[in-house]
Parts: sequence; structure tokens; C-alpha cells
Amino acid sequence: MSRDKSGRTLEDVVGRILQMFDPKSSVTRREKIVNRLGIEREFDVVIRGKFAGQPVLVVIECKDWSDRVGTPEIDAFITKTRDINAHLKFIVSSKGFTEPALAQAKDAGVGTFSLLLDDPNTVGFDKGVFWYARSYTWERQAQIHFAGKAPRPGSYSANQAFYGNAPILNVFDKELSTTYVNTKESVPITLRAVFHPNAQVVIGGETFLVSEIKVRAERHMATKRRFMPITGDGLYNWQTKCPDVPETGSVRIHGFNPNLPDWEDYSGDIPETGPYQLVVDRYWGSINLEVEKIPDIPGLNIECILG
Repeated sequence: MSRDKSGRTLEDVVGRILQMFDPKSSVTRREKIVNRLGIEREFDVVIRGKFAGQPVLVVIECKDWSDRVGTPEIDAFITKTRDINAHLKFIVSSKGFTEPALAQAKDAGVGTFSLLLDDPNTVGFDKGVFWYARSYTWERQAQIHFAGKAPRPGSYSANQAFYGNAPILNVFDKELSTTYVNTKESVPITLRAVFHPNAQVVIGGETFLVSEIKVRAERHMATKRRFMPITGDGLYNWQTKCPDVPETGSVRIHGFNPNLPDWEDYSGDIPETGPYQLVVDRYWGSINLEVEKIPDIPGLNIECILG
């Protein structure tokens, strides 16, 4: 939204969006209302409508400033609205509010809002909601049992045992990435395969016979979160920390990537979510099936054991 030193741009947009909540309401700008003492007080935006058949008066002060609104402005607005019998009183600030101002406004029943912006890249953009995620990953350990000659202890890692042109453990990682990918329980599982006949694997250029492989896998869950900027037709409510959007308005949420590349670690319980918030469950496998090669082992049977 472009700025205008007179403040009329902010007032016009606020009036348009608030009228979308009640299309039958009337909106005026810079209206003077006479209080019970006979004193005229001017308000940036005034909305008149009806609720349950009764008239409703809403008065709004707009602060298109480069700084946050503080307690002096809240004090002044409380005084200004004291004797006009307004049913709802709002302050809309381009840059938000200080914490003391929010506390004071809440105590006085003054709504505190900011416009949702048109561009999430706007400098200082801070209007949106947190999304949370539960990220489930596998941690696994493998035991390879050899028939006859075995490699020297510590001379190789399990992923260096090749069957054909791929690590033999990839067949187990494929199971963890397909059959058991949606597992969320923390109880470990053991995948076991007995080879009849023994499987020939190559380790460091030398051939060995494998009789059995056990892979013990355990699910670990990490909680993450990311701030999702929101743009569109609506107001950001600083008291609820959520946007208020009319039924005919449209909003856009920015920044979601299903791979959670830039989500921060979050400790504690996931709080109760509100409008436009999501809790994402992301189940990770143990291998990238689009990249890694999977050995084709005839007659392979993989048994799953719980615990």
C-alpha cells in the first residue's frame, strides 16, 4: 500500500475492508460526532450498521506512522471516545503497537489492528501467523552377519556393503521409506532378512557372503515452526495475533515449503491454533528413492519385529 502524508489512503482502505464485513453498513471519513458535553470530536473512519436489529456505531482512528503506536495515543483515543456511546472502538496502525499500548488498549476495550499488506517483501513486514510441524525422522543401526570369512572389524561401514551396484542396506531403507514411512510411534522396529542362499556382497573390492541382516530403526519426532506472512484483504488483530478477514475478502499465505528447509526448532507443546494456521505432520523416510539405487534380491523376505 502506498503512503499518503494526509493519511487518507490508510483511512480509505480501512473503511473499504471494514465495510466488507457488513456490506449494508455506511462508512464515512473524517466525521465529527458530538459527545454528551456538546463537544465535536472528529474520527478518521466511522461505520454505522446493525446487529440483531439494533444500531451499532464503530469509530476508528488510523495511524499511518513510521513508528509503533504507544500509550499516549491509546490514552488520547480513550478520552476522545469516552462520551460518544460508540459500541466498538478501533485503532489501526501501520507499524503496530508497543506492548504497554496493547495491554492498555485491551483493558479499555479498544481494538488494535493493522492492515494486511499487499506484498510480503515489504520492509518490516510482520503480519501473519505461526505454522507448526511435527517432523518424524528415522535413526537406524544395522547388523550384518557373515557366513564364513568376514571383513576385519572397523574396516568398513554397513553402507559400503554392495549387492550388485547398490548398497544392500538400501532395500531396508526402502521399506522404512515406503511401508513404514507413516510410522509415528517411538517404539523401535527391527527389520530382519535371512538370505537363502547367502547373499554375495562386495566390500572394498573383496567378496563376502551374508547370511542375515538386522536393521533396528527408531522414530524421532522434532517440533518445528515457521512464521507465515499473510497478505490480502483483511486486518491483523494484535490482540488475537491472527488476521480478521471478511467473507468476501481474499488472503494469501506465503513461505510454505513441504520439506521444511527453513523452519526453526520449537520446544514445548504446540499451542491451540487459530484461523489460517496449520499443524503439519511430515514423515521422512530413510532414503531418497528418486536418487538412490535399490538392489534387486530374488526371493527376499523382510520380517518386521516390534520392540
